[in-house]
Amino acid sequence: TTVKIKNGKVYFTSDAGIAGKVERNIPEVYVADGHWHTFLIGKNGTATVLSVDRIYNRDIIHPTQDFGGLDVLTISLGGIPPNQAHRDAQTGFDGCIAS
Repeated sequence: TTVKIKNGKVYFTSDAGIAGKVERNIPEVYVADGHWHTFLIGKNGTATVLSVDRIYNRDIIHPTQDFGGLDVLTISLGGIPPNQAHRDAQTGFDGCIAS
């Protein structure tokens, strides 16, 4: 599962294996505006819920990767870990991340 900012918009991609790849964005809000934003990923039953600032929401009914189970090995913010260097990394992020 990948969350990225592209052209100021939040993009979500999840590969659920045999169920297929899901790509969604939240076009209603521009987040590269110099202000802090809150991004949440959650589950509501079988749906995955994306939220920016708890105002702009997107429900994904299609199966997504189970990011909340015991099989999650790594959660990375701001880049790709060295042991996964085979994955494509995008440069150019200028901002702050807080948890």
